Amino acid sequence: QAEEARAANPPSPIAIDLKDYFVRVQAIQRYIVDSINEVDPTRKSTPSKETPNPFYYQIEPNGGIALIMSYGQLSGFGTPLGQLRLLKDSGFGTPAAIIDAIVEKLGAVEIVAKKTTHEGEFGPILAITKDLYGNPLPVAALTRRESYIEYEEARRLWDENLPDGAEDTGAISRRFAADDAILKERGRIEPKPTDEDVRSLDGLRSLGTPYIKYTRDQGETWHYARIDTYKPYRYTAMIGGAAVPVVDQSISIDNEVMPNTKTHSSMGLDESSFRDDGFLVRPATEEEVKGLKFSYEREHS
Repeated sequence: QAEEARAANPPSPIAIDLKDYFVRVQAIQRYIVDSINEVDPTRKSTPSKETPNPFYYQIEPNGGIALIMSYGQLSGFGTPLGQLRLLKDSGFGTPAAIIDAIVEKLGAVEIVAKKTTHEGEFGPILAITKDLYGNPLPVAALTRRESYIEYEEARRLWDENLPDGAEDTGAISRRFAADDAILKERGRIEPKPTDEDVRSLDGLRSLGTPYIKYTRDQGETWHYARIDTYKPYRYTAMIGGAAVPVVDQSISIDNEVMPNTKTHSSMGLDESSFRDDGFLVRPATEEEVKGLKFSYEREHS
């Protein structure tokens, strides 16, 4: 069915100059990063130079640029080739004091409302309607998932239109490979899974420890994480036109920031994580995590 949907909804032809397009995106990215550093110079934020992620936030190739927000922060851009991260260290976020000024400068208008689910808060997504000189830009529109450019094609287009200073697709692959080697080395050293390992949400909750290590591949690799909260998450959902209070019993964790990719990520663990995704968990000691950085920690340098 997915293949049929793609055949019926092929990607829109790209009729814009992609290199020129990403130069404009880079200029806006640099403006936002400079604004962040003006408000808080101790952060020394730098722009991400990574390749766009083709699996998320592809937009129609009309020359528009989407500005993505998450948890009240500016997190990146939607482009015809996918999501482009804003900052090299995405855990820092954007000071609330400058977001309104950035939105006004760029004439950003909401095209997708903020959505809150048990997995977290997503959006809103804004369309940038003015460049840094006040020239109008087309209003961005999200591409339907079945019309996304295929992964390999998106990577090829990026490499062929690489803006100055940006990484080619091979660079990020090499960094992921280096981090994967670290995870596999842990799997070589760590004792093999046993019946003593935590295999349920109740078991995880009974640990009560601030740090854990987990595997999803029967011990081939091991990741460290910090427990964000063991407490249930309460939110309001609209069901049948009525606001209904919901209690989410999942446990939220913040993953370690790997030294090469430096990607920040969090996740909510529920029973399906153990039942369907193969999670096995062990407590991690303070000594084991000494020197590690965890996602969304604030760090000054």
